[in-house]
Amino acid sequence: MSSSSLLSGALITKWGHFTCSVISLFFTTVGFLLLALISINQNFLFPGYLLISTAGFLGHLMNVQVPRTIPKLTVILMTTFAGLYSASSSSFLAIQYLHDQGYSINSIFCALAILTIVLKLPRILFLTPHHLPKNVSADFSLFRNRVLCNIIEDNEENQMETTSDASLKTILCEPMIYFICLGYSAFSLRSLTFAAWMGSSWPTWIGGEHFQIALNNFKEYANLLTLSLSFFPGLTITILDRKLSQEGNNFGKAIGLAVFYSLCSVLFVASGILGSFEGEIFGYSSVVTALLGRAFGSLWPTLLLLVYPPKVKTYLKCFSLK
Repeated sequence: MSSSSLLSGALITKWGHFTCSVISLFFTTVGFLLLALISINQNFLFPGYLLISTAGFLGHLMNVQVPRTIPKLTVILMTTFAGLYSASSSSFLAIQYLHDQGYSINSIFCALAILTIVLKLPRILFLTPHHLPKNVSADFSLFRNRVLCNIIEDNEENQMETTSDASLKTILCEPMIYFICLGYSAFSLRSLTFAAWMGSSWPTWIGGEHFQIALNNFKEYANLLTLSLSFFPGLTITILDRKLSQEGNNFGKAIGLAVFYSLCSVLFVASGILGSFEGEIFGYSSVVTALLGRAFGSLWPTLLLLVYPPKVKTYLKCFSLK
């Protein structure tokens, strides 16, 4: 779903947070209801999962914009949201636990659909503006600027900025956009190939047939590591930003991003090397280092955009960080 980032960003830019949040809620709810019906017809599995994945990614892009309304905690909150997104794959553990306790698939996914509405609808109604302005002032309030309150007369200037005329040609002419895409592609490729390893015969080669289930279960629990570690890079980059950045530049953020993305690269390489040896200890070590690398790397695409000032409209429109 990461490949849909440009399309999702364009939708948020054109339609705004409120409309896209309603779409995300609708897709998620329908997706869960379709999954609740897989005991009747298994053909509902793919469309249900596709709807939930699309809604989740669209929601994630909107979530990483919201921390800009709290300038002192922007980086920390962005990394925390990234950690939550990475750790979300472990939600299947909760579903498996409930199923083991005797709850049916139908009741589990129906309950998730209801829970989605209960949690997301109040936020859409009371904390969702139509657009976040390009330059968020310190006194900006999501509640006061919510759509239903119609206070987003936020002057027409901000409305104009959210729909400014950065064309696709302008975006493609920015050379740095290709370095960003290259780096994120490398990160995504390594993450996907590791997931393919886990689903192939690699765990069996490492430690026998019994080890495949054991290692995959271990990975699901270890996925929560990305959530607990996501706070640390955000805090570190925030401190570096305050210590090293001067007015008009983002030197501290750049140093922090370079450090953590370098750690991500080293850990991914180490995971591949460890995975080339037989033995259960090497299998567990390979999984841990890969997840550590993902914890440090999953946040960098979002944070890298902070290096560029808001006036660079092309980056902001392309990645939906207006």
